[in-house]
Amino acid sequence: MSKSGTPPQWAIELHLAQEALGRGASGEALPFFEKAYAGAARAQATEGEMTAAAGLAMALFGLGRPQPAIAPAKRAAELADALGQQAEAALFRALVTRLEEDGGEQADSPWFSSLTAGQSLLERGDIDGALPELRRAIELAAQAGARGAEATACSLEAQSLLALQRPEEALDPARRAIALATDLGQPDAVEAFQKLEQAAIVAMERLDKLENMLDEAAAAAEKAAEQLDEEG
Repeated sequence: MSKSGTPPQWAIELHLAQEALGRGASGEALPFFEKAYAGAARAQATEGEMTAAAGLAMALFGLGRPQPAIAPAKRAAELADALGQQAEAALFRALVTRLEEDGGEQADSPWFSSLTAGQSLLERGDIDGALPELRRAIELAAQAGARGAEATACSLEAQSLLALQRPEEALDPARRAIALATDLGQPDAVEAFQKLEQAAIVAMERLDKLENMLDEAAAAAEKAAEQLDEEG
């Protein structure tokens, strides 16, 4: 807490990250965790750094990226040891083991490179470049029966299409992600993907209203022109 009573920026970012992760929105949480992790480290706020590192690992794992999640998970375990929090240290070490196992398996999977390439392009803001990679990942994950990876790729495709203002196209991947998460028994993911579906529906309704308004405006302009012709 600063002298003014306002929490430091990294603590605000950590709160926002945890809130997003609690809703199952790993993609939304990720940049906040990254900023909180770096900020807490600079401030030498050990407990905050530990919490942010663990959250960062979980967000990356939730996005189907176990390999890059290993380093922050290991850092969380190290910091927990330094703080004498043995239960937390054991939990974070177990997470490291799980990430290493999943990362090794997934890195050899046919869909892994396409999914990580798509995610990397999205992080750089190249949505058009990411879409073909994500669609390839969906196809390969479906062939391999990797439903979790397929759901992740579908949700990212839906988000990308919404960002490109193509909500009608976003509906199918959003609904596929919902179905997969339902089959996998992941209610948080189902809720997050349902929000994508609803966002697509709302955006489609807005586009319909805008088209109707434009049609009405065009009809009114045509009528006005006809009246002017008649009077002129």
